[in-house]
Amino acid sequence: MFVDRRNSGAEKFDRKRAPGNCQHEDPLYLWLADLDVPPPSCVHKAVAEFLASDAFGYVETDIGAAVSHWYAKRGTLAPSFTPVPLCSVIAGVHTAISIFSKPADSIMVFTPTYGPLIDAIRIAGRIPLYVPLQAGRPTIESLYPSASMLLVCHPNNPDGSQFSEETQRQIARFCQQHDITVVSDEAHADFTFGESPVMPWAALDADAISLASPVKGFNLAAIPAASYALIANQTKREMFADAVKKRHLSASAVSRVALNAAYQQGGDWFTDVQHCLHKNRVLSEQLASKLPGKITWSTGTAGFFMWLNLAAGLSVNDTHARLDRAGVVLSPGESFGAPGWFRMNLASHPEVLKEAFSRLLKSF
Repeated sequence: MFVDRRNSGAEKFDRKRAPGNCQHEDPLYLWLADLDVPPPSCVHKAVAEFLASDAFGYVETDIGAAVSHWYAKRGTLAPSFTPVPLCSVIAGVHTAISIFSKPADSIMVFTPTYGPLIDAIRIAGRIPLYVPLQAGRPTIESLYPSASMLLVCHPNNPDGSQFSEETQRQIARFCQQHDITVVSDEAHADFTFGESPVMPWAALDADAISLASPVKGFNLAAIPAASYALIANQTKREMFADAVKKRHLSASAVSRVALNAAYQQGGDWFTDVQHCLHKNRVLSEQLASKLPGKITWSTGTAGFFMWLNLAAGLSVNDTHARLDRAGVVLSPGESFGAPGWFRMNLASHPEVLKEAFSRLLKSF
């Protein structure tokens, strides 16, 4: 199912854009968070039909039915309220911060986590409060009652950790008691490999904001497929939707067409991809177990990443240099608030993963 995308124009394989200073003649690009898998044919067909139509003026394409269908299929609570279409999840993060917090407010964020979330806090003139995860889990005692917002990536990017529903409910109760708005980036919620699916935060807390998209689950970043916000509280939902409209941040018509096709017709494709990713996760865990014992790693229960601490006993600079010489291009932990750690994308051909771990074994 995996394909060679090296000559496709994909950003992942652009040496100039890749992190580090890799000069290897045959680099293995395992950094950017997309899949080396062609998107489902139903999306090709739906987008082509839309482009062949005359619907190039202002059109309104509903995504509510498709979103409800997908959440029900995924085994989570199907939202009974209208999703707010967005051009991207991160656009939703910036919007939520701007209207549900004030300048100089403190915003909690778990670490390590996706760097653009922390960037959004700083860009808005808010103060980040870092809450370190312990074995992929937060503790209630580590939360700040003085914060105005909790910004969470769930499941967590980069380590794939997923909170139990009970943990989510405990955090939700804490935030409700202290009037803290939860904003949850759920871009990686589709690919889960544990016993339970990822529960959207908006289904557990009426004041929370869940932000999601088929971009990761269906490999549609280049369109990109529509993102959306789920907000049970009607007043908050209307405030958010109004802010999105005024900022011209809504999803385009073609992006909504892609979402509808993926969520309503792409289920079999998704199941096949998830099966392949499961096999890659098992393979990668077997290969990682052969690395020196000082190197720790985790795949969590969601997503398609491995999170590795390669700097154990080494300087961060030496670790980067070894990776560059080995020709293994990973996402550096600095962008997640964890220098010395690296995120490996496991959504590539198994032979690529085997070669990558072989090079790591020789280099570390």
